[in-house]
Amino acid sequence: MNRIHSQYKISNEDYLYVLSVFVVEPIRWVERYGFRCPHEKERYAMHLRWKIIGEQMGIKDIPPSYEEMAIYLDEYEEKYMVYAESNVKVGTATTDLFLSILPPKLRPMCKPAVHALCPPRLRKAMGFPDPPSLLVWCIDASLKLTGYFVRYLMPPRRVPSFRTSREPVAVSKNT
Repeated sequence: MNRIHSQYKISNEDYLYVLSVFVVEPIRWVERYGFRCPHEKERYAMHLRWKIIGEQMGIKDIPPSYEEMAIYLDEYEEKYMVYAESNVKVGTATTDLFLSILPPKLRPMCKPAVHALCPPRLRKAMGFPDPPSLLVWCIDASLKLTGYFVRYLMPPRRVPSFRTSREPVAVSKNT
């Protein structure tokens, strides 16, 4: 991981911000749209896993808890998440990559939906136009409705469903 990033001058503060995004944002997403809220142990496990990765990368001053990491994330964004031309380039490239799985004729119609998924501060920093309020509301409501549907209308699973094989995989030393 460090070798990949070694060609860039990245401050500890910036590394810490990205680490906090990986810890906090998935939990916030599940709290907002999931079929259940994460358990405190899940928050702890998410924080611990990424804290270990951060320590292995040499990141300093990692907040000692999920709650403190969420505070760091919010304060960092308040201070540094502002509009810049470089953000427009990164945001456009990321949006294009995200939409690349769709047929080309659908992409322009779906771009406002991607913008609607972004929080207002992120939209402003990336130079994204504000999507129609109705679109933001519809996407938010549909995601919440999906969580409600899974929680209250889907039968519980009798056996776990895995996205990957449960068989051991041989790992080469060059990986």
